[in-house]
Amino acid sequence: VVQQPEVARYTDEGLMVHLDSAQLPPAARALLAALRMRRLHKRAYEAPAAILGEDVGEWIASDYALTRRVENALCDELRLPSGSLLLDFPAKTQMLGLDIPVLRRDGRVEQLTTAGWEGAINLPRLSDELYQSSRRLRVFTANRAHVPADAIVALVQRTAEDIRARLDGGRSLLA
Repeated sequence: VVQQPEVARYTDEGLMVHLDSAQLPPAARALLAALRMRRLHKRAYEAPAAILGEDVGEWIASDYALTRRVENALCDELRLPSGSLLLDFPAKTQMLGLDIPVLRRDGRVEQLTTAGWEGAINLPRLSDELYQSSRRLRVFTANRAHVPADAIVALVQRTAEDIRARLDGGRSLLA
């Protein structure tokens, strides 16, 4: 296991060597082997966050266990091999985290922070707008499989609780 702060210290190959262990689950081992052979998942669907709605699909970035369950269920429903579909909806809530000294025209030096300057730069609002306009939901598949776009959008618009209930009840995620 590699903790998030440690990841940046590894090269790509170094990380793969570190991850390759006897304890690695079979699905993860298959993915690691595919990475080594450059058989990468391909984008099957992409949608800007703006068309999904606000606060939609946050469970993908925040609840890894649920996301894995959904990916596995989608593989079953789409008749794909286990591990061959990946959901990606990264969260980066602080697009413009900054704290820099700025020399003003009158000679004063002021810190420009995420709070911005009243009446001049509203960085929190700008940051939120940039985040929403650049964020993308992506679905990747190992073999360029077709994924039903409308059903994927409807799925990510469901709450985490609804999705858990569907999974626990054995109900379709795409219907």
